[in-house]
Order: sequence, then C-alpha cells, then structure tokens
Amino acid sequence: MKKMMLLLVLPIFCLALFVSEAPAPTFPSPPDMSIVKSCTDASGPGQPIEFSAVITNLNVDQGLIITSCTDDQPGSVIDSLPGEIAANGTATIYGRYVPTTSPSTDIITCTGYGSITGPTITVTKSSNPATCTYPTYEGCTRTPGYWKNHPDAWPVPTIDIGGTTYTKAEAISWMDKPVKGDKTLTMFKALVAAKLNMLSGADTSCIITTIGAADAWMAAHPVGSVVEASSEAWKSGECLYGMLDAYNNGYLCVEHCD
Repeated sequence: MKKMMLLLVLPIFCLALFVSEAPAPTFPSPPDMSIVKSCTDASGPGQPIEFSAVITNLNVDQGLIITSCTDDQPGSVIDSLPGEIAANGTATIYGRYVPTTSPSTDIITCTGYGSITGPTITVTKSSNPATCTYPTYEGCTRTPGYWKNHPDAWPVPTIDIGGTTYTKAEAISWMDKPVKGDKTLTMFKALVAAKLNMLSGADTSCIITTIGAADAWMAAHPVGSVVEASSEAWKSGECLYGMLDAYNNGYLCVEHCD
C-alpha cells in the first residue's frame, strides 16, 4: 500500500519540479532611440539649409515604429518618415528649412513605439543641435549686369517687381532684352538688382523708400508695356531709376562689391 502511494505522489512531485525549473517568460525592453543630426550650409540668404538625422533603434529585441518627427525651425519640411526600424538598426530622414539668421541652429524631435510592446508605450527623443550658416556677401552691391550673368548667386528663386512675381529665369529673360526705347526695361533691371542686393545683405537704409516708389511705378507700368523716354510717365520714373542706379554701383549706402 505504501509503495502504491509513493508511485502516485512521484509524478506530481516530478511535475512540480519541472514547472519550477522552466525558464521565466521574457518581455522586450521599452522602446528607445537616439538621433544624430547634421546640416549643410545654405548657398545664400533666402536659400534652404538641408539637414539629415540618423535615428538608431537602441532596442535589440523589437522594431521601432516612428510616428512623427518635427523640427523646431519654423517652416521646416521633412521629406518622409522611415516607418519601422529593425532592432538595433538605423534609418536616415532628410529635410530643409530657410534660415532667418546666420548662423542658424535647429533640433529635430521624433516619437515612436515598439513593434511588440505596441503604441501604448512610446518614446520621444531629441537630436543634438545642428548649426549651419549662409554667406552674407559682405553687404556690398552689384549691378544688373552681374545679377543677369550670375544666376547661381541669386539669394532667392523668385522676385516680386511691381506686385508681380517672376521666377529667376523669367526675370533674367527680361533683363537680357535690349531697352530699345522702352524705359520699363530700364527700371525693371535696376529694381531687380537693388532688391537682390538688399536680399543679399546690403544696407538699404538710404534707398528703401526709393525701392518702394519704384515698385509702385512698375505696378503702374509693367515691364514690356513700352514707356518712352519723352513720356510723362518716365518724367516721374527717371529720378527713381537714377537713385537705384547709383545704389547698385556703390555710390549710396554701401560700396560696390568689386
């Protein structure tokens, strides 16, 4: 009878021993990441600073799903999010913004969650500050001929003249036309150069009122509308042109770049 009871108890004991020695279930550690940011200097005022950020999934046992990334500079654009980053893997995101100061510093912040632990447990991390600059052209002025022949030096891709926005190519096309008695072309070329000098960092304190008046003149007499030198319209515009021409050649406010 004792032997039979021992046989009945033994399997239960062995089962208990087996259960006690079974490995405890493991769970992924909380999601984590690091972000390293870098940037490339802008080509000039009004041009974008390009940046990139390398996101590293610091978790070795689950993927990282990125749900959002934001840059602290106003107007920043981020191309796309990487989606899921494999365990211990990396992904790079790209973007850009137009700086308002030089140098300019920004930080990117991303949020994500683990592919196993799910969206109820999130992680948010910020990158290192990345600082880039843009050339200021030393605050000197250049003539219409320079701006016509150096499109890569333009600090902006478009320019507003008389309330009309022209692309760089459109403005240069007008600047390349011979005047042939049409003084709207004379004014257009001088005003484009003055505005590009201003946007490149040249002082305009002595000419800003004239620039505004010339803009109003171009609004009333659009480029190509044919204003003759003997006309009443040019009598009011000629003085404005003279001031713009003097400014572009370095006789007002600041010196010429050459």
